[in-house]
Order: sequence, then structure tokens, then C-alpha cells
Amino acid sequence: MDPTSASLSLKLPRIPNEIFVEILQNVGNADLTTVCRVSKPFFGIGVHLLYRAVDLEAVKPECIPLFCQTVASTPHLARMVRSLRGWKHGLYSAGSMSNPGVDVTTLALESFAHLTQLESFSINMDLLHPEYHRKFLQWRFPHLRSVSLALTALVPVDALILSFLRNHPGVERLGSTLRYTLSRTDSTPIALPRLQTFRGPPGLLPLLSAGDGNLAEAKLLWPPNLDVNAIVLALRDLAREDAPFVLSNDYCDESFTEILDAVGREMPNTRTLQMRFQDLKMLEKKIPLTRRYLSQFSQLAWLSIGTMFSSENGEDAQRLAREFGECCPTLEGCCFKDLGAQFLMSTWPTPNPAVRAEVDELCQTLTHKLVPIAAYDIDGLIIPPGDYVHKLPSAVVEARFTVSHVKIGGTHYYSADIAQLDVLVEPSVLPARTSPVKRGADISLVSPTHKKARKD
Repeated sequence: MDPTSASLSLKLPRIPNEIFVEILQNVGNADLTTVCRVSKPFFGIGVHLLYRAVDLEAVKPECIPLFCQTVASTPHLARMVRSLRGWKHGLYSAGSMSNPGVDVTTLALESFAHLTQLESFSINMDLLHPEYHRKFLQWRFPHLRSVSLALTALVPVDALILSFLRNHPGVERLGSTLRYTLSRTDSTPIALPRLQTFRGPPGLLPLLSAGDGNLAEAKLLWPPNLDVNAIVLALRDLAREDAPFVLSNDYCDESFTEILDAVGREMPNTRTLQMRFQDLKMLEKKIPLTRRYLSQFSQLAWLSIGTMFSSENGEDAQRLAREFGECCPTLEGCCFKDLGAQFLMSTWPTPNPAVRAEVDELCQTLTHKLVPIAAYDIDGLIIPPGDYVHKLPSAVVEARFTVSHVKIGGTHYYSADIAQLDVLVEPSVLPARTSPVKRGADISLVSPTHKKARKD
């Protein structure tokens, strides 16, 4: 026997399993499959990582029925799945074509019911048959904390979503792609006492209740012709009383002033506020009206107003930021383009007046260049600087950094530079990433590793 291999076989079992987990969680699915074939101990570690977070958007369509059949026939593997990301439109129909005679949607609806330990669920699904509706509403995930639903159905989609939520009262993060006014008129609200984050149509808010209120963040997709005051009152009832709130409003062209007025009156504790338009001309028309409403906010620190595709004029941005700061003394930073791209030194949040003065002087001298940390939330979206103090402390993150080495004379010098932070609320397999020794100021609005992970 080769003494080297014998020594290795003796040493590997002495390494704690936690170390192998830390190593293997950065390995792609193809390599994890290989690891599972090495030995029983490695199978026990690798198979948990392989099934822990399943992304059906990242696999070939013909593999999806195989996964469904596996979890339906193997209960212990089904119980390993903690996170499931669904498919895009057309993916399952392509899978059906490669498996003649197999209704892949029915297979998926039936097999997903076996994922009893599921904690996070994101799905984009066509339910164009009454039997699909029935199977969908039979799902029960007692540990579900995060859910994002994008459904197409023969019946009103909001009815399906509300029925699903009624069966899952422990949801903490709720997302939906609905933008139209909901047809539901049921006067009994759905109780979600643990709800902390909401992303979806404002019309869904009056149909929810949260007990004492735990909601800390909302991203609303505004359709036209909604009762803004009723929506904001419902939002206030869901939110934590007197706690800092993060509110993002998309497609708010027609309701811009109404939203600002209602939020300022009913939710003055809003700390981060984003308003995004579709029409640049509408933005230019409405933005001067912002000043009259800012004085109603008592805790507003970060304000972003822009269009989905606008760029920022540095001089105009600095002028407006100064004017808005005079109207709202608590304001620390402003941006006038898409939230997340605003990393100007002139508007960087600096609560300390002495630091603010030093930063303003640096802006005038042009001797320094701001290189922000690329920090991303669990959806892979950039975290704005004004939200660092709310979204990063006490969070579990994956840090990617570079270590550089220089030898000067007989002395070795080492320096570390954080390149990227990804907030990990749910486990995911992230690919390795290399970075140059010195980073530039260009960062992506969406996490580069988040996008790559979905393609593996």
C-alpha cells in the first residue's frame, strides 16, 4: 500500500465534519455529486449540501422530472431540501416535450408536497388547469419562512395566493409579482404575525394582519387607481411601531405626491425611502414637489428618487441633496437614480458633522476616489450605504476578500481587502470568485456570485 495514501486515509476522519462542510459548500453541484461517490462519510456530508438548496432554474429541463421523482420516492432526501427555487415560464413545458406522456406540472405539484422541511420557496408557475389549483392548495410546509409566488391561473391569482398564505402563517418574507388591483373582497384578513419583509402589490396589504406588527421593510409595485391612504394605513398597521422602516415604491409615477404625503403623515419613522418612476419626464415634473413633504419625516436618513433607467447628474444631485437636507434635518444621503447605484462621495451617509465636513473637502479636492463594499442581500441585490447599519450588523454573511503580499527588503507585508459581502439567510452554493489586488469603483447592482450560482 502506498504510504502516502495510507497516511491520508488515517488523517481525513480526524478532520471535523464542519471543516468539510465549509469547504464543500463552495463546490458546484457537479463536483458535489462526485464527492458523494467517494465514501459513505463523504456521501453523508455531500448529499445534504446537494439537496439543501435546490435551484431548478439552473438545471437542464430534462433533469427536473428526475428530481421530482427522486424526492417523491425517497422521503429522507425530500426532508433534506430547505430551499427551492422554481422555474421560469416555458421551462417545464420544455421538460414535458423531452418526456412524452409525462405531465411534468402534475409531477412537480405532487412531489413538492413531500418537501416537509422546506424553509424558503420561490416559484414561477403556470396553473392552467383546475386540478393544478387543487394540488397547489394541498401544499403544507410547516417550517416555511420565505416565499415568493409568481402564478398564472384560470382563477384570480390573488385568491390562490391568499389561500396559500392562510395555510402558512409562519411566513416572514413574502414576495409576489402581481401588479394589478386585486379582486379579492374577503373581509377576513390573513394573519401573518411574523411577517418582516413584503415585496409585491400594495392591494394585498389590507388583506393581511400581523398582530403587534413586525414588518420592517416593504417594496411596493404600484398600479394606477389605488386608494393610497388606505394602503399606507394598512402598511402602518403591519409595521413595527416607532421602529425604523425601509420603504421602496416602484411605478409610482401617478401616485408620487400622494404616497409621499401619506407616508410622511402615517409613517414618519420611515428611515429609507425609494421612489422609482418609469417616465423620465414625469420624474422631472414631480421631483420639485418633494420638498413640501420631507418635513413630515422625523427619522428619514436615506432618500432615492429616480427612474428605472436614469443616470445621475452630479451637480444637480448635489444641489437637490442640499435642498432636501434643509427640509429634512435627519437626511444623511440622497440619490437620483436607481437605488443601489448611488455611491457618490458627496451623498455618502455621514451622521457625524465633523466627518461630513472632511468628506465635503475631499469632494472639492478630487484627490480621493470612493471604493464602496459590494454588499448584497439574500436576493442578490445591492444594499445601499444608508442601509448598512440595518442589514449588516448581526447578519450571517459570506465575505470574499483578497490578500496581497509585498516583500520590501527583508520584511513581508500582507494586506486584506474585502471585495464582496453576501447576506446568507438561507444556505446556497456560491462559486469561487477571484478579484484583483486593487478594486475599482464599478460594482454591479446584482451580486455577481448570485447570478453565477443560478447558472451552475
